[in-house]
Amino acid sequence: MDGTYTAQAHAALESLPLVDGVAETVLWCRRRGLLPVLATLAWEVVGTHLCDRFGFDRACGPRLQMVDGRYDGRVAEYFDELCKRDYARSVATDLGVDLGRCVAVGDGRSDVPLFADVGLAIAFNATPAARAAAHVHVDTTDLRAVLPHIAAWLNAAHTSPSD
Repeated sequence: MDGTYTAQAHAALESLPLVDGVAETVLWCRRRGLLPVLATLAWEVVGTHLCDRFGFDRACGPRLQMVDGRYDGRVAEYFDELCKRDYARSVATDLGVDLGRCVAVGDGRSDVPLFADVGLAIAFNATPAARAAAHVHVDTTDLRAVLPHIAAWLNAAHTSPSD
């Protein structure tokens, strides 16, 4: 991304291949009073783009350095799997919610520390390490497949209005 402007990066990300059902899953969460947050190891510009495109409340990730509105190719802030977990903890604390009352959906080893702290961990098209750390796993091309698991968990915990 050396020399790329933010707007150019966002335009390029429009063609990013994604699983189906992201917008519908975010909307489903919002309609139930849940706040969808994106913790990713992808560059922060990717997370910001996905927030803008699909309505995630906020995102984190490694940050590229910018000079005069352009990415200069250097990393301004690194991010790892512990940062991902710590970001989720920070957001939960800011919202006054225990992380044990949160859901995490992830696909890789970088999700394992977060999976250990949340109330429901869903491995989505995941690596063996993530699957082993999760409460449930889902293998499909549509993110909406996680919704029945979240709904059942919410109903069992009585933390959401009924559908």
